[in-house]
Amino acid sequence: MDEPVPSTIAGLARLVGRLHRQFLDLIRIELLRRDIEDLLPVQAQMLLSIADGATSLPTLVSTGHYLASEAALHLRSLLDARYLELQGDRRKGFLCLTPKGRQLVVILQKLEIDYSASLLLGRDGDADLATTLRVLRKVEQIWQDTLRLDAIDPD
Repeated sequence: MDEPVPSTIAGLARLVGRLHRQFLDLIRIELLRRDIEDLLPVQAQMLLSIADGATSLPTLVSTGHYLASEAALHLRSLLDARYLELQGDRRKGFLCLTPKGRQLVVILQKLEIDYSASLLLGRDGDADLATTLRVLRKVEQIWQDTLRLDAIDPD
């Protein structure tokens, strides 16, 4: 049974939160299928965020919307498990995928493509997805602008 479309921003936020948890569950199932037991789904998602190139911890936190303390713990695990390597010093270094990390990212990107393809089945799937992404990005931009203004002038 389809759930009603959220008619409030709070409903939208709850829906996005549920979708995020479900996406992490899909990653968890794929990791279990492949007997990968040395990382968590959120850590695998972090690898996907880093896949596009070397990044720093502050950049990962700001663009991936991770809490800095949690990100640091997860990154330490990824470094210890040799999915990532640090180039440069700890304060100003960049995080890069190792061959092991790149291999996993390829698997996860294929999973993402497969699920996207199933979502796009149907006559208007591509247009629906494009519209959904456009609306969610608009909400994100409005919230970011509001947060930035509140940080400048909290009154």
